[in-house]
Amino acid sequence: TLAAIERYLGRLPSDLSAHDLALHRAVVASWAPETVERVTREELGRRAGRPLTDEEVGRLGSMDVVVPDGDGYRVDAGLLRLGV
Repeated sequence: TLAAIERYLGRLPSDLSAHDLALHRAVVASWAPETVERVTREELGRRAGRPLTDEEVGRLGSMDVVVPDGDGYRVDAGLLRLGV
């Protein structure tokens, strides 16, 4: 969402150029640990900070943030913070 993007950008140094950001993302992404975890629907809502509707979970699924897995979900914790 735009609010999530705004929060992400707000945490970056104000003098960071687009080139610096691209370089940082390339380096960090290649060394970042796997952040995918299996959670219940209740835990998914807790991590999101509020209960999520079926529509919201579906939208997160379309962005590959959340993937249904049996009676739970596989969720990328880092992307979840940006996606809600």
